[in-house]
Formats: sequence, C-alpha cells, structure tokens
Amino acid sequence: VYIWHSDTLRELKKDSVSIQSLFGHVKLQSDKTLFYTDSLAMNHKDNFIEAFGHVHINDKDSTDIYSDYMKYFVDTKQIIFQKNVVLNDGRGTLNTEELHYDMNRHIGDYFNNGRVSNKNTTVTSREGTYYADTRDVYFKKNVFLKDPAYELKADSLIYNSEQQMATFITDTYIRDSSGR
Repeated sequence: VYIWHSDTLRELKKDSVSIQSLFGHVKLQSDKTLFYTDSLAMNHKDNFIEAFGHVHINDKDSTDIYSDYMKYFVDTKQIIFQKNVVLNDGRGTLNTEELHYDMNRHIGDYFNNGRVSNKNTTVTSREGTYYADTRDVYFKKNVFLKDPAYELKADSLIYNSEQQMATFITDTYIRDSSGR
C-alpha cells in the first residue's frame, strides 16, 4: 500500500505492534485501486487498514464504493464496508449497510438487505452478489423488482445493470402496468 497524501501522520509502537494513523485528506493506492478517507489506522503487524469517515475507493477506474467505515485486509485484498455503503459502476447504484468486497475477483456480497437502482428500475433483496466485471447482480431471498412497465417478485434473480436485463432463475411472479 502506497501513501500518496495525508495532512497528519502519527505512529504508535507498543510491544510488537506498530500503528500508523493518518488524518485529513488521506489518499492511498494498492495496485490499481485508490483509497480516499478522512482518517485511517494502519496495523502493520496484522496487515490491515481501518478507515473512518467519507471513505471512497475507486477500483480499476470503473467501480466507486463509498461508506462511513472500511476495513481492508491487505494480504487477501478483502474489504468490509459498513454504514451507508454505496457502490456505483456508472450504470447502476447498489445501496446497503454492509458490503464484503473481494478486490482480486471484483465481487461484492451483501447479507442484510440491498437495493440496486438503474434508471427507472429498482431491485431489492435480502442478500446479493455484485460482479463488477460483468455488471451482473445475483439477488437472493425476497427479491422485488419495480419498473414502470411491471413489478416482479421472486426468490432469486440475476439482473445486468449494463443491459438492463432480468434473468429469471426461479419461480417468478410478474404484474404488468395494466395489473395483469
């Protein structure tokens, strides 16, 4: 992880643990991913980073993720985002309270309610998996899709935000705009 900028840097060493704290306009880089935040702490012994306040990452210039808190496990490139999480890929926006994101595979999972909005279409579900490379979202449990032309209910659904196409993979109930 490369530190591009911070207004203040402090280091605390206690026993075998070294913690670097960065404050103010923090900018980091890991491979092709940029991290921005108000403040963060880097634990060098366990090799993880915790970021607090206005967290923003830009992954491969194609996916932006925002949250109030982030924990990044440097060795495995796994990230946990919490509180007011927003993922935007330029086609659709995913909102949830917690997102687990794998930077190696560019896949995000949520386990406690999420909503994807794309133009006039909104899809909600209890759980879901977002695939950044294909822009597919695999919705699971209590899926509800609302579009001006129809409403849809299912246990599972795959939705592609780039093509705005829903793929039915389980029994699905659809009501069109006329009520049929």
